Amino acid sequence: MIITVSPKKNGQWLAQVLEGLRCAGVVVVNDVLAPSFVEVTREAMYGVQRQILKDVGSDRLERAGEVGILRCMFKYDAHFLEFLRLPELLAVVDHTVSETAILHLQNGFILPSFPHGQAPSLFQTRFHIDFPRVLNGYLASVNLFFAIDEFRLDNGATLVVPSSHQKTVPPDPEYLRAQAIPVECPSGSMMVFDSTLHSLILQAADRLCARPTRTCGNRPAAAYAAAPRLVHSRADQSRRVLPT
Repeated sequence: MIITVSPKKNGQWLAQVLEGLRCAGVVVVNDVLAPSFVEVTREAMYGVQRQILKDVGSDRLERAGEVGILRCMFKYDAHFLEFLRLPELLAVVDHTVSETAILHLQNGFILPSFPHGQAPSLFQTRFHIDFPRVLNGYLASVNLFFAIDEFRLDNGATLVVPSSHQKTVPPDPEYLRAQAIPVECPSGSMMVFDSTLHSLILQAADRLCARPTRTCGNRPAAAYAAAPRLVHSRADQSRRVLPT
């Protein structure tokens, strides 16, 4: 079972997110993105996809196994920096990784369709952990997925194995396959999970599924010097990665 909460309906949503992350490694937060924000994001993602195809080329992307992945989206469209302003995102990051967290990466997925059982074997379509470093239970990284399209089993929902996070010995592959469940949620939701959780992305047959994903990881303050133009101070935060 995956805990689902809504900041609009539950004043204790953050406490439930933190406990769900600790126990199950994954939580869904509904009602995060406004419908207008979702629509702008959807159009921006398709625009970024066209720019990446123009810059890199489909042949090179295919050889690299980059099926449906959009890298460094804010290079092409500043709209994606707006995700870093979301109060729900900031609350989760500040109370998990820390108030001095940095953005490790930002990807988007526009998943192509494949017949059942014919999706290519790629990193994201196999059970994996995004942060393969278990540090005695220390939470060093969290992933945040934003559902631009509704997440459903039949359109490419992410499969997760609850409570498979923070394991020094990886679970048996048969166990992962048997215990995996789809994360299903409406458009505008935010899925939060411990980056050591075992998951995979399905690539289904019926339509595209667009989803930006962000991973925040804790790093020493000196690392901020690598991107000075993206860092500025705010009165209510020690630092935050935001547009200048």
